[in-house]
Amino acid sequence: DYIEALQDGRSPIAGRETLTRRQLLLEALFLQLRRREGIDLDRLRADHRYDVLAEQKALLDGLIRKGLLQIQGRRLQTTLRGFALADRLALMLAEEDSAIPRLSSQ
Repeated sequence: DYIEALQDGRSPIAGRETLTRRQLLLEALFLQLRRREGIDLDRLRADHRYDVLAEQKALLDGLIRKGLLQIQGRRLQTTLRGFALADRLALMLAEEDSAIPRLSSQ
């Protein structure tokens, strides 16, 4: 059990998972779209080498016109209406094969 492992000086961690760069990008999109602040576009580009504005321009334009996303400064945010669809929006933003870096695991 967790406490016994700590007391015995052993790691209480049952297992580990190494995520690929693609999985890390998807996680970032999922998590950040659920936050009021939205996606920090500069950080997404720096951390994941993914420029969503350039890679998904047509899709973003459509989602903005539909009132699901908005750009505030250098942040991409869901609208109130889009928040209920945040997970689906993240998948849509990562859908194009050419838009997602196909790099080997870290």
